[in-house]
Amino acid sequence: MKSWKQIIRLFFIITILPIMFTSCFDITQSVSLTDGRYNISVKCGFDRNMLYLADSDEESLTEELDRIEKDIQNESHNIVFNRIDTGNEVGFFLRFDCSSDEDVTSDLADFLPYRDRRGLKFPLIIGEEIGQTEVDDPLDIAVTVLSIAKYKLLIDKNVISRITSAAVIDKDSRHSVSVPFYDCGAYYMVDVPINILYGSKWTYTDVVLK
Repeated sequence: MKSWKQIIRLFFIITILPIMFTSCFDITQSVSLTDGRYNISVKCGFDRNMLYLADSDEESLTEELDRIEKDIQNESHNIVFNRIDTGNEVGFFLRFDCSSDEDVTSDLADFLPYRDRRGLKFPLIIGEEIGQTEVDDPLDIAVTVLSIAKYKLLIDKNVISRITSAAVIDKDSRHSVSVPFYDCGAYYMVDVPINILYGSKWTYTDVVLK
């Protein structure tokens, strides 16, 4: 049986990627720390009007959301999974909490921040799959869509109290690209341009903060 992490990432590569090349979407990933336990949430939403204008198959997207919800419920009782289905947006929101001490061998731990010689790293939920995906024509509408697509990482200051730099880094920790971050009071917000993750010969999988 596939792990829940594989379920999420297969969902992105098989279903979301073909749609996102022609539709407006946003992904928000947040990380906080309470009493030694990390709280992780991920929201992925597609603009329903753009799906319609792009003639994307919303029915297939809905079917995949049904499948991923069922698979995650069968795979893990520790993940809260909610569907987003409004007049303007379709997508999902998931949330879980995990202790790096208690659950280091679980699939949930794969999305926890960890520290190495480069700094404090935050795994991205879709970095690997996007980095390995290409379209036939690099000048088509996909480039424009990806350049305005949003991937925001929100980090509570209980996790890291001060940031001096932020970058996306490849899976081998040899290549990095600086990305902007903003001090929003109780948390930091890191903007990760999707077009950096997509279409590069490097596969960026983490945000590293110093």
